[in-house]
Amino acid sequence: MMQHLTDQTPSTAFDDAPSPGAIVVGLYLRALRGHSSQTLRSVAFPLRCTPAALSQMERAEIPMPPAVLKALLPMYGVADPMHGPAIQQLLPQSESWRRHKCLDPHPGARARLALCEYAATAICFHTRFWIPRAFQVPGYAQMASQALMRLDPTRPAPVPLTVPTLRPGEGQHLTLLLDEAVLMRPLGGRDVMSRQLNHLADLIERDAATILVLPFDRPAHPSASVSELVMGGGHRLVVHDSLSVAYETGPKHALAIHEALNGAAAAALSTDESYAWINRAAAALSQG
Repeated sequence: MMQHLTDQTPSTAFDDAPSPGAIVVGLYLRALRGHSSQTLRSVAFPLRCTPAALSQMERAEIPMPPAVLKALLPMYGVADPMHGPAIQQLLPQSESWRRHKCLDPHPGARARLALCEYAATAICFHTRFWIPRAFQVPGYAQMASQALMRLDPTRPAPVPLTVPTLRPGEGQHLTLLLDEAVLMRPLGGRDVMSRQLNHLADLIERDAATILVLPFDRPAHPSASVSELVMGGGHRLVVHDSLSVAYETGPKHALAIHEALNGAAAAALSTDESYAWINRAAAALSQG
């Protein structure tokens, strides 16, 4: 059985972590460049910078000057004049390059989150309400999408990116810490929720993901639904996905979430016990 992704943490995971905004914007710009079928060399030449420097900006290894961001967006087909300032707000000022918090309430926020999730090598999700997108069956996904649009009718990104779908068992190590309350909340109706829980049980059977249930009587419950992404270089990117998407890195903010998730994983039921609980909940829903 897979180990929880935070069991072994390199010392560089939190120290000297780049700004979360720099990570998000870098991945977004790389996706926009790919969408426009342009290479690093073809984009760098008119900017009078090297392809290597542009690549480092996309990987959040060096700061991205505002003038570069302003020039890149129209090159990638972004015509909305308001989008540039919105994306600029995600980046820290040069003197606070390693600022460790970032809020993304702007159009396309969830497309950028999906890009981060797909780029991660491992993710640990903790949920108290929704089952995360990567684990959803179609009926549940449709219900969740409609509910989210009612809560937050955020406009989509100005460029319709094709974001790859994150799927358990396809190379990334995915861990899901599932509050017991999720098993008891038949979102989408009893039939949809029963199929959703059967899908989670199937993922456990196939060892496609680590799925653990946190019962009500266990003390170590993180205070909110949150996820921790392991990015390139081993850095941790913490994500709070609610009405807006918020990100954290660094030894202060992200480390506290990392420790809370570790505590929750240690307090959760075993894989076999979680499998049994999920199957029982699915059977109770299907029996009406």
